Amino acid sequence: MKTLLFSLTIFLGISMANAQQTIQDYSSRWRLENDGTDDKAVQDGISVSGQAFTATEKMEGEYSAFFDGVDDYIQVDNNEAYNEMESLTFSFWLKPLAFTTTTAMTFIAGKEQCFRILMNKKPKFFWIVATEDVPWYSKGPIGSTTIVEASKWYFITASYDGDSINLYVDGKLESHMSDITGPTVITGHNITFGGLPGDESATWFNGFLDDVRLYNFALDTTQVKELYNSYFGSTGIKPESENAAFRVFPNPANHSLNMEFDNNHIGAELEVFSITGQLVDKILITGIQMKKDISQYQTGFYFLKIKGEPVIKLLKQ
Repeated sequence: MKTLLFSLTIFLGISMANAQQTIQDYSSRWRLENDGTDDKAVQDGISVSGQAFTATEKMEGEYSAFFDGVDDYIQVDNNEAYNEMESLTFSFWLKPLAFTTTTAMTFIAGKEQCFRILMNKKPKFFWIVATEDVPWYSKGPIGSTTIVEASKWYFITASYDGDSINLYVDGKLESHMSDITGPTVITGHNITFGGLPGDESATWFNGFLDDVRLYNFALDTTQVKELYNSYFGSTGIKPESENAAFRVFPNPANHSLNMEFDNNHIGAELEVFSITGQLVDKILITGIQMKKDISQYQTGFYFLKIKGEPVIKLLKQ
């Protein structure tokens, strides 16, 4: 069994007004950079059994955590800081490789009987929270409108603001439920990523997770979008593909990319930037329809730009 154990001590201050808090004010952040270090925690002890990290797939940093869907999981020991939260936000990147066929749900991450994120057979994402006023599964879960595809990265943000729960996919609000109040319940359960030991009702997650964050306040819609966009770099370029005057497909892409341009683009150059702002390719536009071999591009996000035009964000799988 590949198991990563944490023992954490976290001291959280009194929550400020949301306007004073930023996306950098997380309570805990597990970057999953080849280990389970929490940026904000005092670690009382870490025990690792087996390797659950990979450098071949990642959305932040140099590594992500891989889960085989059988017995891999990461465990963060229970801590009083993770109980009786007046509000919270839970976010991470994930790339599922397979979906459940034997149980109703796949467990992705959470604190059992307090909050968790799941996938069902459809498959869609689900988010549920239990509070002192609203017992476990008495209201919710709420589900995404996104139909999840295998081998595709998604950014999940789930929040509880003291009055309602919200589920975002790739920075966009997809589901909301109100009339959920009170601090989150006190439980003796640990936070786990990838699986829930001892629970046979849910399938274990098969795929990759990266950069897990927990906030002790609810990010608002603007902050969620800001957090999502923050992964696309130091370039200052924001993904604005909806308004672009040229088109690329498929997106995400694996080996080749189809491109469609206007006549006035012919003779111009299409520049390809990495998320760090490095220019990785220049493509001379010679026609209104072109095809580009991108098999040599590294996995990750790229920005495609023609001078004077909005930018397209491309995910190379």
